Amino acid sequence: MPLAYVLIKVESPTPPDMSEKLEKVSGVKEVHALFGEFDFILKLVTPTMDEINKTVVKEIRKIPGVKETKTYITINF
Repeated sequence: MPLAYVLIKVESPTPPDMSEKLEKVSGVKEVHALFGEFDFILKLVTPTMDEINKTVVKEIRKIPGVKETKTYITINF
């Protein structure tokens, strides 16, 4: 199953329920708040590569307060 890590920037101040909203997204296995350029990182596991794109574009980016995402898809050697 494809695995991706998604970095997320949110509006300031961070909406108080942002972690809970991210945890409810389909395929999200972990959510962690960060210090630095990005505010959250999440681990996303989906049945197909296409589902990663759909989840990021149609679910995560639609959450009110999300300003930017950066997705890193893992590879197997």
